[in-house]
Amino acid sequence: MTLVEAAKIGFRKYFVFSGRASRQEYWKFVLSIFLIAVLITIINGVIFGPTLEETITTTVAADGSTTKSSGVTRVYDGGTLGTIFSLFCVIPGLSAAARRLHDTNRSGWWLCAPLVISILGIISAILVEVGPVAMLEALRSTGSIQVQLGSGFSVLLALIVFASWITLLVWLCQRSSSGPNRFGSNSLDGVFA
Repeated sequence: MTLVEAAKIGFRKYFVFSGRASRQEYWKFVLSIFLIAVLITIINGVIFGPTLEETITTTVAADGSTTKSSGVTRVYDGGTLGTIFSLFCVIPGLSAAARRLHDTNRSGWWLCAPLVISILGIISAILVEVGPVAMLEALRSTGSIQVQLGSGFSVLLALIVFASWITLLVWLCQRSSSGPNRFGSNSLDGVFA
């Protein structure tokens, strides 16, 4: 299977969350999306040049005096076309990943686990570091919260979040389950999948 064939299959199955996708089909589809995004970034950079982002840094010394410095950073990105392409690729990327998990005999809903764990981890860290009363008071008075995470609990939460993303990546890289499973038949039976 070539990259072009994998891209065609991936985009043809835009909303297909059922069935199975082999490792080769999934990872070549991911690579094709990445290469198209790089190409869009290069084209955008050649045509429009880099985006200039001004940064202003304020440094506070021990005696309380402040100094400001500014700089300009050149950022090469895909621009509007890149953003549109990225949004266009979200659903086929999720559907291909769900089919890939099905190929390892796992539910596609496992794609949600790292995201849910990340959100719960952030909320838990804020509640533990700041406390619920202080958090609500800060939101009510200023509309924002500034949290410096540094406790062992926050580090533990960060490790759990990291482990959930790594687990998902390992599952996406695993070999296909042999023979038919609850999500359909294996199109690569007899072939190293």
